[in-house]
Amino acid sequence: MISFNRFQNLPEVVYRLKKLEVLLANDNKIEAIDAAGLIGLSLLATLDLRNNNIAHVPPELGNCTQLRSCQLEGNGFRQPRAAILSKGTGPLLEYLRGRIAS
Repeated sequence: MISFNRFQNLPEVVYRLKKLEVLLANDNKIEAIDAAGLIGLSLLATLDLRNNNIAHVPPELGNCTQLRSCQLEGNGFRQPRAAILSKGTGPLLEYLRGRIAS
């Protein structure tokens, strides 16, 4: 848990924790989501990035199909909209996968 700090990015060491199942990084100042790094965490089931400074949600985050809970509320991005977020993790990931350029 690295919540309630002032991280602007997830620490690089997080991406080396291959057995990580829960990542609580809410209420920081995180500006970007490293989807490639998160995809490498094959056991990650819970991702909480609420209340940060995330301006863009990369569509590739939708490829993190192992996620059972992905919380992104309280950030500055405009897409996906709150209505998509409120539907839950499955619909959110599906929406993001649909946005990946082929």
